[in-house]
Amino acid sequence: MLFSKYKFYQKLKKINIGAVRRSDLYLRADYPELETVIYRIDESQFLIYSKDFPEDFESFNREFNDSIRLIFASGKQTRNLSGNYR
Repeated sequence: MLFSKYKFYQKLKKINIGAVRRSDLYLRADYPELETVIYRIDESQFLIYSKDFPEDFESFNREFNDSIRLIFASGKQTRNLSGNYR
């Protein structure tokens, strides 16, 4: 039983990484001028970083969360990097 739970969580992590990468792809398709980098915060949380995000970051972030990001992707946007990421 423990082994099957481990396999399930490994598969779930791969799905989450793929969902964040796909959300980043959709973001760059809508905004081709952006250069983004995906950082891993922990096993299942990610940050999409870009210094080129538009000035009105709040409305841009709301649009990303409402219409670009996949619902099961655990990626967030940031324009400030503070911390150690992988």
